[in-house]
Amino acid sequence: MRSTDIEAVMQFKNAENWNQTEQDWQFLMDNNPENCLVACDEDVVVGSVTAMNYNNKLAWIGMLLVSKAYRGFGLGKMLLNAILEKLEACESIKLDAVPDMVATYQKWGFVEEYKVCRMTTAKLKHINETRQRMDRDLSDEPMVKLLPITEQTIAEISEVDSHLYGVNRLNLLQFLLNQKNGVCSQIKQDDRVLGYVLGREGSQYSQVGPVLAQSVGNVQMLLSSVFQKLTGKSVVVDVLMNQKEIIDWLYSLGFVDQRRFTRMYLKGTTDQGKLTKQYLTSGPELG
Repeated sequence: MRSTDIEAVMQFKNAENWNQTEQDWQFLMDNNPENCLVACDEDVVVGSVTAMNYNNKLAWIGMLLVSKAYRGFGLGKMLLNAILEKLEACESIKLDAVPDMVATYQKWGFVEEYKVCRMTTAKLKHINETRQRMDRDLSDEPMVKLLPITEQTIAEISEVDSHLYGVNRLNLLQFLLNQKNGVCSQIKQDDRVLGYVLGREGSQYSQVGPVLAQSVGNVQMLLSSVFQKLTGKSVVVDVLMNQKEIIDWLYSLGFVDQRRFTRMYLKGTTDQGKLTKQYLTSGPELG
């Protein structure tokens, strides 16, 4: 994929109402140019697929998309085969599959790992009561603080993320921090990071995630802090479905289900980190 191809893939991305921006595509190309592929009909881009490769320990496949006019000709299979060949040396390969694609990926050997619930709100409510409760909770633990994430602290956040997620994602976290949309906060007790939240602006929604933390209470504090800044905006979150308490809390704030994803893996182990500490993902394109 070349930089000049981004405009083309954005056109059929928009036709599918996906949330990615040109910045997202550029990030993927800058970090894994050899794993950003397109299918072309002569000089016309008609399909795409990308992958983030984390030191051959984990690769994340995303952006697998074929223009509507070119579906039914096997281009999706061709793109998937091509990216899997590129990732042959990886210990584990993952992706998020929509329901009608699960059986297709199973034919390639992908195995279901867990479910993800995409939740959205067209206009995020003001959550003053939640904020007040959060402030009371913090006052009960005077050593617990909510702090912004900065260029000086992102490396520390990355260390926590690596421990809980299983691979080093510093480049992704740095990209999200650079979005400057206010979705960046960490919670600390003494000098220990208990959790963090990052996010980015999409073409349709503000995407909040990833969120990794030690407890549900930590997550509510983190999300309350960033939701204050996103009041009135359209917001999307991708929540691990085992985190039922957080899902119920999001319902109470006006979020609704949009769709479900199945996280699937190929090769290696499913134990890439500590799933009980993972709450929100970065989205199906970033993992």
